[in-house]
Amino acid sequence: MDESSLHERLLESAVATVAELGWRDAAVEPLCARAGTTPAAFYAEFATLDDLFVALYRREARDRVAAIDRSLRRLVSRRGRQAGAGVPVEPASAVAAVADAVGAELSDRRWWLVSTEYMLRAVRHPDVGGEYLRVRREVHEQVVDVVGRAVADLGLVLQVEVDRLVGLGIVLHRGVVGQSLLDPGATSATDLDRLVWEALVLPAAAADGPRPTWAQRVGVEVANASTNARS
Repeated sequence: MDESSLHERLLESAVATVAELGWRDAAVEPLCARAGTTPAAFYAEFATLDDLFVALYRREARDRVAAIDRSLRRLVSRRGRQAGAGVPVEPASAVAAVADAVGAELSDRRWWLVSTEYMLRAVRHPDVGGEYLRVRREVHEQVVDVVGRAVADLGLVLQVEVDRLVGLGIVLHRGVVGQSLLDPGATSATDLDRLVWEALVLPAAAADGPRPTWAQRVGVEVANASTNARS
């Protein structure tokens, strides 16, 4: 059997198994059964399930950062053509597009379940969380580079450093995705993502005209969510 193929099958099996059973019940045996291989083959690839997850996180992060980068490069290119044609680029619409590009790659249900399961494991067991935390920091820096380049190319002026923008945006996005998965009708992940990014990028009165403050808009969103939850 091709080693790279076995490696990928084990990673795919890990996503499906942990998403379905949770980390606690995702033992090597059911994971191998789903992958069509044996525990011996698993241990030839990974020393532990924790090692498998770090490899999985690296793969998922690589693919998602690359997808965010492609989306933002297309956005910058499109906005550049519009500017060249004399079409004004509205800051609010540019920020919404950046938020959508980042959020779209972080909203997958299975990956949210798997990454949340392992984050909880790392919190409960710091002895196994060190490598995971190191990889998370590496990924954070990659996203900061991608978003920072796009923000600069779009001519957006940040209200906070790009490092904090990305960190806050991703943390809040994870919470919003969890709520939207639990109660899809109560919260719009896309709308709340945009609110967060607008608050951290745009001033209260943007170039395209006065807007309600972030607090006002969040208040409306929360009121709508409460109404939906009661109905």
